[in-house]
Parts: sequence; structure tokens; C-alpha cells
Amino acid sequence: MATHLSTDLVQARKEHQCDACSKPIEASKLYERSTYRDDEFVTTKMHLECARLVDVAVSIIFDTDDIF
Repeated sequence: MATHLSTDLVQARKEHQCDACSKPIEASKLYERSTYRDDEFVTTKMHLECARLVDVAVSIIFDTDDIF
């Protein structure tokens, strides 16, 4: 299981690609950068809106016992 190491709000100095929606994160925009460790280190970059949607989806999937 992956271990969450950190989450930061970062202002982009250059364009990046959102790991959730695959659209560009424009330079100078704020985005969420999270780092995890499983067998290797993984860093994700997401628009703030995409990060919130992922948080909600994960919460629904993993915090509710009677979904399945």
C-alpha cells in the first residue's frame, strides 16, 4: 500500500499536465502536488478542482462499507 508523504500547494513556474484530467496546468497557476511512496516515489500534480474531486471520490469509495 502506498504511503502518503506530503501534499503542497505550488505555483507553477512552467506548464505541467494534470494527472487527473490530462489538461495543462498553466504557468503561474496554483496546483496540488502530492508525493507517495510504494516501491518507488510517485509525485502527482493536479488542478485544485481535480484534486478536490479525487478526494471526494476516494472518500466515497473507501469510507462507505455498503457500496458493494
